[in-house]
Amino acid sequence: MNMQSLALPKEAIVLNQHFPLSEILNLRMCAWYTINPTFKNITNPKDWGDKFDNHSIHIGVMSADKGVSKLIAATRVTILHQVEDLTYYKDCRQYLSLLPSVPFAYISRMVVHPQHRGQGLSHLLDIAEVNEAKAQGCKFVIGFAFARRVISLKNIGFKSIGKCPRVCTSTSNLRDRALLQCSPSTEIMVLEL
Repeated sequence: MNMQSLALPKEAIVLNQHFPLSEILNLRMCAWYTINPTFKNITNPKDWGDKFDNHSIHIGVMSADKGVSKLIAATRVTILHQVEDLTYYKDCRQYLSLLPSVPFAYISRMVVHPQHRGQGLSHLLDIAEVNEAKAQGCKFVIGFAFARRVISLKNIGFKSIGKCPRVCTSTSNLRDRALLQCSPSTEIMVLEL
């Protein structure tokens, strides 16, 4: 697919550095609660964040309801220079060590509010992630995907380069551990830019 043909709709906006991370964390908590009952035990919004949140580019979709803007979908793009900096590097090094140490984008933490699912917002955010990676001069984009997400990423040109184990040992994040325990293996998805 020609990535230049992907257009970002006007309702998706890049959230600036001053956008409250707490709103993104609350959206994550709301969205992921509906995925697995185990997540309801994770009640501290800080447990829905990680070491990348403070220096990532957050992209979101806002919706105005009765004149009030509300964040209804979000994702993030983290610019890295070494694959060893990825959260899952230790568990997937046989695949990740083959990638070059050049500026690349790590996409993660996409969420869509339950009331707004099925409207194509994750696809719009995927386009925004790729466009942001290009704008930042990245050579490739990498993400770790479960089930339906793999298909979505393949539809815009990503390729699977391998699978991470079901239980990831390199993360202490409660949300990641819960997700990895209840999900099938994770595909490592890469798009060369």
